[in-house]
Amino acid sequence: MRILLLCALVLSMSGCVFYPKEANKQDLAAKCHKSMKTKKLVLELSENQMALTCGHSHNAQGNAGCVALFAALIPATSLVVSGSIVLVGNALHWLEYESQCRT
Repeated sequence: MRILLLCALVLSMSGCVFYPKEANKQDLAAKCHKSMKTKKLVLELSENQMALTCGHSHNAQGNAGCVALFAALIPATSLVVSGSIVLVGNALHWLEYESQCRT
């Protein structure tokens, strides 16, 4: 029973994933009189619950280790990948503004 409660708690925390999203406010594009192809991006947090199965083993330590691994790995990987996309996208957005719109 403890393992199931632990799994439920850890899974609810690991359900947080990050994703890149177009920003509602496009400051640089508003300043530019030309049409910009790139958009400013922001990092959003989704709290959707993610399904995770750690096997059907009755070994409590194996299941707890599996849950702990995925609880740490999923949000961290999501943050690194999505954060990199936002960083590169915003750098391109700024470069486009600097090269075409800055007077």
